Amino acid sequence: MNLSARTIYLSSRYPSLFVSVLAAFLIAGCTQAPPSATESAVSKGEVVSDYGTVGNLAKLEEFLRLYQHQQPGNVTVTRFTKEGDPIYFRLTTEQGLVQVDYDDSHDRFGGGNSGTYTCRSLGKTAAPSQPTVYALSGCSAPGRDETLLTVPAGQGG
Repeated sequence: MNLSARTIYLSSRYPSLFVSVLAAFLIAGCTQAPPSATESAVSKGEVVSDYGTVGNLAKLEEFLRLYQHQQPGNVTVTRFTKEGDPIYFRLTTEQGLVQVDYDDSHDRFGGGNSGTYTCRSLGKTAAPSQPTVYALSGCSAPGRDETLLTVPAGQGG
């Protein structure tokens, strides 16, 4: 008995099994993979940095503009570790300062910390053919003056 004859024989002998198996294959083949953590963060409107990929950069630019004009605003920057774990920086600007609420509790290899500190400055440095760097300085917490986001050359910024 060849394969097609065997299939017909089995489908006529066990119709419910045949339909169940066929349905399982169709469902498995038509299901979309869940969105990656990066895609999910971008869809939530977060500024994302994932090792060379940057998303929603315009939101950080708008936040920088608000900060420079001493207007209130907020933005969330999500940086992903090389293992794919998110580290969150929720920035709020008010009265010429930047309040940073950070959370690295989802980083499996990090410190599992979260907290709040204030920085006196948020700046952007850009040069032709060089990465654009957004950095915090004058921060109230020791060791928290840091690069917030690096945008590879050619990706905007």
